[in-house]
Amino acid sequence: MITIDGTTGSGKTTIARELAKLLNHKYVDCEAIYRTVAMKILEEKIDLNNEDEVSRVFRSMDFEQDVIDGKSVITCNGIDISNDLHTPEIETIRSQLESQPGVRFHITAVLHVWGSSGNMVIEGQDVSVYIFPDSDYKFFLDASPEIRLERKYQALIAKGFIGSRDDVHKEITQRDAENLSRKMIPSKKASDTLIIDTGNLTTDQVVDKLFAIIRN
Repeated sequence: MITIDGTTGSGKTTIARELAKLLNHKYVDCEAIYRTVAMKILEEKIDLNNEDEVSRVFRSMDFEQDVIDGKSVITCNGIDISNDLHTPEIETIRSQLESQPGVRFHITAVLHVWGSSGNMVIEGQDVSVYIFPDSDYKFFLDASPEIRLERKYQALIAKGFIGSRDDVHKEITQRDAENLSRKMIPSKKASDTLIIDTGNLTTDQVVDKLFAIIRN
């Protein structure tokens, strides 16, 4: 079990996906699950304050993650929703869901089932602290605010995002603040995590570095 935490725009999604491919492990994007739930809540116009209804929506969902042709594919009830999860509305709901104990409990339970056979690389916020505290390898990726902004902006553009760098800057700033201040499991590094500065490294260099640490 390999957990990769990190700040927004640090490159953790691409790096985790490529590392999983190199190791022939299952790749899991934790935040994509929250976005999937957020999308269904938005579609069904569920009141976020009604946790019973939120839980009902969650229980009605059958979702899977896979990597096909180098791209992360998320399906919900058999439908590919990979390109529908990055709207501002979904992002707003996702951030609220992460603070709900019931939702976090359900998602953690699903991830524990997925990870029961091992051989998994999972990335997200606090995955090494809250979800898999006993993981074999724990990495935390970070980079300067300027580099994180550009990476996040380019990643969103590649997914069809229409907006400015200022919009992305506001999102990153807000995400950082929310992760540090949320009441339930505020973002923090595990005491035994290895911090990797990805700012001056290419994706391949970071992946090779993590691979070497695991293999050695």
